[in-house]
Amino acid sequence: MIRDRDRDVDIEDSPSSMEDHHITAAPKEHVNGTIVPRAGHMVLKTPFAASDLGELRRQVARHAGAAGLRPARLAEFVLAVNEIATNAIVHGGGRGHLELDRTGTGLRCTIVDQGPGPARPDTCAHHSPDGEESGRGLRLARAFVDDLTLTNGTAGTTVTLIVLLD
Repeated sequence: MIRDRDRDVDIEDSPSSMEDHHITAAPKEHVNGTIVPRAGHMVLKTPFAASDLGELRRQVARHAGAAGLRPARLAEFVLAVNEIATNAIVHGGGRGHLELDRTGTGLRCTIVDQGPGPARPDTCAHHSPDGEESGRGLRLARAFVDDLTLTNGTAGTTVTLIVLLD
């Protein structure tokens, strides 16, 4: 059970119905004449599997747009999130968990999976040998966000994407 300021939202472990997992009642504030979620509040929290990728992209786009991300950056951010979510599915056990929250200056998207992650997380998102296909999604994601961090350990892999609001 997640406590929201105005209501309780039940988050199940099953990724079967993403509609049940979004959080929309975050406190709001005005930014550049637009009402957006306040910094420090969760915008979206959901588990996902391969069958959820289309809905995941739609929800990330909807919530990131509502949080104030401009259209040009929004398309790039959604692409970056999709690449990392796809990696979680392909390399991380077939499923993952996404959290999107508002920071003081932007949006933070954290994607967690149960996979081992790359052997060298410090370099895999920056470059790879010519012709090597592994790591392309990470490099593409890094190109479209302001910051990307990848950590792995015994519990799995965590990728955090940061995009600044204009």
